[in-house]
Amino acid sequence: MKKIMASLLKNKLTQILTCSMGILLTNIAPSYAAVVPPGTQLAEKQEIVRNNGTFPASLDVHKVESNIELNIIHDFFDGLVYTDNKGKIIPRLAERWETSDNQTWIFHIREGAKWSDGTPITAHDVVFSWRRLLDPEIGSPYGSYLGTAHVVNANDIMSGKKKLEELGVKALDNSTLEVKLDKPVAYFLQILTHPVLVPVSEKIVRKYGDKWTHPDTFVGSGAFKLSEWKVNEHVVGVRNTHYWDNENTVINKVTYLALVSEKSDLNRYLAGEIDITRTIPLDSFASLKKTLGDQVHIDPMLSTYYYAFNTKKPPFNDVRVRKALSLAIWTQAQRIQKAKELLNEAGFNENNPLKFDLLYNTKESHKKLAIAVTSMWKQNLGIQANLQNQEWKVMLDNMHQNKFDVVRYAWTADYNSPMSFLDTFLTGSSHNIPQYSNSDFDQMVIKAGETNDTAYYQKALDILYNDMPVIPVYYYVINHMIKPHVGGVYVSPMDYISSKDLYIIKH
Repeated sequence: MKKIMASLLKNKLTQILTCSMGILLTNIAPSYAAVVPPGTQLAEKQEIVRNNGTFPASLDVHKVESNIELNIIHDFFDGLVYTDNKGKIIPRLAERWETSDNQTWIFHIREGAKWSDGTPITAHDVVFSWRRLLDPEIGSPYGSYLGTAHVVNANDIMSGKKKLEELGVKALDNSTLEVKLDKPVAYFLQILTHPVLVPVSEKIVRKYGDKWTHPDTFVGSGAFKLSEWKVNEHVVGVRNTHYWDNENTVINKVTYLALVSEKSDLNRYLAGEIDITRTIPLDSFASLKKTLGDQVHIDPMLSTYYYAFNTKKPPFNDVRVRKALSLAIWTQAQRIQKAKELLNEAGFNENNPLKFDLLYNTKESHKKLAIAVTSMWKQNLGIQANLQNQEWKVMLDNMHQNKFDVVRYAWTADYNSPMSFLDTFLTGSSHNIPQYSNSDFDQMVIKAGETNDTAYYQKALDILYNDMPVIPVYYYVINHMIKPHVGGVYVSPMDYISSKDLYIIKH
């Protein structure tokens, strides 16, 4: 039974993580052109409407954590580097870089790069931004990101042992940035592609404080700048004429809607009011594929859907309870029997049934899945799990304040490496939702990052399987309905669609 349980426990995480890693290492993207192909007739009106799924909590780069916000930030800001559709690192704000040891990196800011207000983008802005990411007064959900990237002193700054000024990032002059790591990191450029490391304007942030993201004070570095911010309705971006690659930008206006309902999203798409949906309703997928097949876009995504336990809160600090709940989601008799045995050992049975709350954010698919899972727990183990439904921002606040029993969450890879999944479970990580801590796991992940040795990755996974801080449910694919008149579409494995590469064909 022990061997059977180990095999079963590994099965779900193995499928998710190995498939995710496989996507990471494989060229899955088609080629595309960033400019309009010769002979293409463009529509007179170059505007696009995209559903963002939910209204963003903020556009302050250092105060957000999900694709809801990062989708828009991706359009409004440029980072030092970017990953193209072939998985290759290409220049953005940094026109070139060099390193001799993968530990000290020098980046050269693109000549003529400007903020959307026309002022120069400098290496000093990058230093300011990365320090701000670590600033405890900001409290960024991604505060630990530079630490996992091994930037010198980042972890000590996070823990209050050192000052922000001691971060291993220095502006050698206005256009030259030096970054020092505490050890060689071969995948450092991949780490830099994440939107949380895009620079913000030091001048504007210092001048306006928390109000710097308002439409009348907003300054960005991307192809679009903020024009409208209508709470719970839409965000609008308009062409940034100061953008360094403006001559290859065609779209003049992007509207991001905040439609939570998948059905409303689809209905407005079918009515011609939306060009790109956020997703596709599951119960409509088959008919849409049959009738509008060329508009149904399915792409692989580096993302895992899971339920996270509050491992610091009884009874979820008991690994037997966590394993039991994981085993009981599926219908195999052996799994359910083992789950009952584990719960009984933990003190829960017919006379003392386990009761807790399952928290999820507002969305039809989350609700359906939560109902299905709690029904399995009830039927198989007699567990009473109460559903808690909260708006996205409220759920995030409660989650980070440790006010939950079990919470629905998901993780999308930050960068093109398996480490992007594993380091979220490191002790002290700001993304460690279950507050999981195992020093042996930490050491295996650290060694895997240093050596890229698959043996260390496997050892880390074995420990994670055994401790079960989360219940992996499935790994995502990306679903969009996209109008045939939208050209230049490329959906990245992180589910980013760069509006700067799109154009509207005459139709």
